[in-house]
Amino acid sequence: MLILKAANSGDKNYKSTTRDVRKLVDSLKNIDKVDAIVMDLRGNGGGSLVEAISLTGLFIDKGPVVQVKDLRGKIEVDEDQTSGVAWDGPFGVMIDRLSASASEIFAGAIQDYGRGIVMGSQSYGKGTVQSSIDLNKLVNPGMLQKIAGLVTRDKTIGTSPSTANPADINLGQINLTMAKFYRVAGSSTQHKGVTPDIVFPSLYPMDKIGEDTEPSALPWDVIPSSNFKAVANLTAIKAGLIKNSEQRIANSLDFKYVKQDIAELKKRDAEVSVTLNENKLKAERDAQEAKSLTRQNELRALRGLPAIKKGEKVTKQDAFDFIEDESLKVMGDFMQQSGNYVMNLGVATAPKL
Repeated sequence: MLILKAANSGDKNYKSTTRDVRKLVDSLKNIDKVDAIVMDLRGNGGGSLVEAISLTGLFIDKGPVVQVKDLRGKIEVDEDQTSGVAWDGPFGVMIDRLSASASEIFAGAIQDYGRGIVMGSQSYGKGTVQSSIDLNKLVNPGMLQKIAGLVTRDKTIGTSPSTANPADINLGQINLTMAKFYRVAGSSTQHKGVTPDIVFPSLYPMDKIGEDTEPSALPWDVIPSSNFKAVANLTAIKAGLIKNSEQRIANSLDFKYVKQDIAELKKRDAEVSVTLNENKLKAERDAQEAKSLTRQNELRALRGLPAIKKGEKVTKQDAFDFIEDESLKVMGDFMQQSGNYVMNLGVATAPKL
């Protein structure tokens, strides 16, 4: 909200995701001399619609970015109106279950335009527009003063409605859904979110996190496509990318452990009882810690790192992002299948939109 206020007030130095990402892209392009860029939107809950549109404009030329349908059924098409792009080379976008709202608008537009490859797991599915209404402003001031009098009478002997302070009463606010977001091809981001071109096992429980897990969530639907022109059709290339990625994931110890954790989590969720025996609980905890340490050292050995002991902290330099690693390998395949030789890849992590 502070960012929007600063932008609307004419502050030229307001914090801008688009401005920050443009600097990152310029650095990757001109200093690091990368051949491809991957945008990391994992865990990015989104934010400003204006930023989502301008950020998309860094990778596509002029054209529609998102459609908005209000409660009366009126459809508005929001476009990037800036000519030119900051990056026209091979491009990828990483998303996960926590990518939502403006992040989904960006990823959906990149996918619809055929501008790049979207990788990860199905996004959150937050495709609605809310408006907050202050309930205090809906109540007659005289009535609010009477309510204040009733509330304070028990706390202060002799207080009457005429002397009560309405400022002491906060009725809260209510959020009303006023509109829905739709991709340029007409599909809503609500409920279904964005499905990646290359799907990875999710680190988050898909049946517990996401709009489609909410019983009262608005459904997914479709409206007519906007007047946009795709820059490429990547359908033929995607099949090969999926095959190669699935083979790597099947042979990956990191992904093997992720799948085991997912299966174990589902098993625990199905349990209806838990032991209260302290010794048994301690034994289970110790076994889990030993298992985790064994896994960690197996993975470290694969990367040529020394084993660690129980309680020993891992440095940031030792951290390995296997999701990012697989995404970069997908981009390498993408460039090779597109007739380009991959030499260098860059990752730009977008701040909260």
